[in-house]
Amino acid sequence: MNTNSEISCDVVLDLVAIYKDGYASDDTRALVRSHLRTCPSCRRLYAEYRVSQDVRAAIPDLPTVQEDRFAALAKHMRSQQLFTDAAMLGVMVLSAMVGAWSLTKLLNPTEEEKP
Repeated sequence: MNTNSEISCDVVLDLVAIYKDGYASDDTRALVRSHLRTCPSCRRLYAEYRVSQDVRAAIPDLPTVQEDRFAALAKHMRSQQLFTDAAMLGVMVLSAMVGAWSLTKLLNPTEEEKP
């Protein structure tokens, strides 16, 4: 860690993203640049960060948010649940129809079925 600069390495690491993306104020950019000039360790980490961000930006289909995967899984699970619910409803309706038919046959036997 370089203690000769105006800000610590930890602070620079916190500011790297906004510095690289151009969202830092003029004062913050000046502080980070000053620190990077005097700290080889932070300079190396900043270079690695830049490369990793550039590579990530060059891959358009790379998922960037884990919630997207959870949303897709939830959607899949809902569709499976709807299919299961529909199948269960079908079985229940069919069972009710068979039960009603059986009850009708027991309560109202035809002449051939009477003892």
